[in-house]
Amino acid sequence: MSDGNIVAKLGWADSMEIEQATLAQKQGRSAEVKAFAKMMVTDHTKMMKEGKDMAAKAGITPAPPANDPDMAAAEATMAALRAANGTAFDSLYIQTAVKDHTAVLAMITAAMGMAQHSELKAHLEKGRPIVQHHLDEAWALQQKMAGAK
Repeated sequence: MSDGNIVAKLGWADSMEIEQATLAQKQGRSAEVKAFAKMMVTDHTKMMKEGKDMAAKAGITPAPPANDPDMAAAEATMAALRAANGTAFDSLYIQTAVKDHTAVLAMITAAMGMAQHSELKAHLEKGRPIVQHHLDEAWALQQKMAGAK
């Protein structure tokens, strides 16, 4: 992946998390799910702005990878989330958060070895523990929800 590909994928991942979390704040049933969603909107909005600022400063033009299957998969996930409600929504949203953050964490880890610009490498290093924290929180919430059934 080029630096432009990495920046595009990070920005796209942030925007998907914001879109899903905004929906979760409206359709979620559990107060914990809504609180998690609020954290997602706050953190990913900040990360997206920092990513755009870093790319502008470094002169990196976002360029989505050709034929990236992640975008189609995200649209299918959003359709499923829009169709769900109640506890089924909560469960699907948290399951999606675990899956997405696992994938983004793997992408960040791989990108750290591919990034050329020092500003991009620093951005990845700063973002990695935040994504790990989100994954840890989503996983804990998923386990708690599974125990409540």
